[in-house]
Amino acid sequence: MDEPLAPLDRCAKGEILPFLERLHEKVAIPVIYISHDMAEIERFADHLIIMEGGMVTEAGPLHDLQTDPALPLAASREAAVSLDAVVGGYDGRYGLLILRVKGARLLVPAAPLTPGARQRLRIAASDVSVAREAPRASSILNVFPARIKASLPLGAGEVTLVLALGTEGSGTQILARMTRFSFDSLALKDGMDVFAQLEGVSLVAASEPPLLATASKTGEDAEQASAAA
Repeated sequence: MDEPLAPLDRCAKGEILPFLERLHEKVAIPVIYISHDMAEIERFADHLIIMEGGMVTEAGPLHDLQTDPALPLAASREAAVSLDAVVGGYDGRYGLLILRVKGARLLVPAAPLTPGARQRLRIAASDVSVAREAPRASSILNVFPARIKASLPLGAGEVTLVLALGTEGSGTQILARMTRFSFDSLALKDGMDVFAQLEGVSLVAASEPPLLATASKTGEDAEQASAAA
């Protein structure tokens, strides 16, 4: 499928994407999906191949490449991670779905799903903030101990952090985007234990079986083209 949704706007894409997901699940065969829209790749793929000038430059699990500070995905304005979580229950009183990933249990406003089902999450770097101490009172539902694994300067004004969830920093890795002023004011550094505050978590359907994805960069602005298979 070579950019099958390219002529469509975001709303129309949202209507058609579920049909493509169900097609993949029904036929249960590999699908090569090429797109310049990283949001489509984040929804479909489990494996990513980055290409430039027709040559493969990187390949690996989608999440690993998203959180690699040496690659362009972590440095992009739309940087995010895709996580496959397991449904752990439902809080009917507050309408919160309980989802488990390595090192954390997330609460997400959503309809109930079957316990044990797999669900894909998207966490944007811009939706994650960092605190040196656990907040005593906050409206943010998802706050977890984490460890700074790496920091990536973005120009003169911003920094992207790679955070590993869990008290020992051995859990799932996510990204956090902050100003350099905040980074310096908190005296943050690699290896430091902090608290990650997830201000937003997007819930998207996960496709099964796993998908493979490939990404290419072309043009003066190295626009990213991706393919999921």
